[in-house]
Amino acid sequence: MVFDALIAYLFRTQRLWLAEGLLFWFRGTHRLQYVGHKLPSGLRLWLNPYNFIDRLLLAQGHFDQEVVDALQVSLKPSDVLWDVGANNGLISFSLLRHEPSLRVVAFEPSPFTYAQLHLNNELQPGKIQLCSLALSDRDGAGVFSVKINRNSGMSTLRRDSRFSYDCDIQVLCARADLLVKDGMVPAPNVMKIDVEGAELAVLLGMGTLLDSTSLRCIVFEGPTADHADILALLTNKGFVTIKKLSEAKFSNFIATRTGL
Repeated sequence: MVFDALIAYLFRTQRLWLAEGLLFWFRGTHRLQYVGHKLPSGLRLWLNPYNFIDRLLLAQGHFDQEVVDALQVSLKPSDVLWDVGANNGLISFSLLRHEPSLRVVAFEPSPFTYAQLHLNNELQPGKIQLCSLALSDRDGAGVFSVKINRNSGMSTLRRDSRFSYDCDIQVLCARADLLVKDGMVPAPNVMKIDVEGAELAVLLGMGTLLDSTSLRCIVFEGPTADHADILALLTNKGFVTIKKLSEAKFSNFIATRTGL
């Protein structure tokens, strides 16, 4: 843990060349490895220093804070949160730390990222339900393009020709409404969706779950190619307020059933 603390310190002080040199010297060239780190919030995570999101957490101590803040405001005790595209679990565990009675279902189809998510789940005093599958508008196998390092958050069912991926794998895809119907997961009250362009497919797979007034809030990444269709679908399902969480060109949006 002393070595991990040293690596985190070097990232935080922007001495990246030294951090990477020590990692290479002591742990070799294997690019799927973790250092234990405690964030300023008190949350402990295993982080991959070769991954974009994890590097930001090591250097800055936070990522997607506007998403965490927006979801915190929307949560009620004993709510069910679905974290669709959970990555390393930062948002799930941050919200569970804020509201210990929260029930969290985290969906992560990449086997490489899922392994990290599982390890991080073991670090937490409260556990979340992990689902190693991709939510979609159909059941069955799907081709999933994976980034193992660099930015694992770009792994997707919707391959983008502008980017390169480490490999394509077959993953299990499932409709959310059928998972709830079969009793595999509880229906959500709050959702976060970050699936690199496959957001519309996730929402279509919700079926009548989108009609339920118990689903109060959805935070999703955008704008994507299907952004207009997403807005039309959510508006039709009774989400009366849809707004960006930041002024950045690519940001996250929050949809709620109230004007709050």
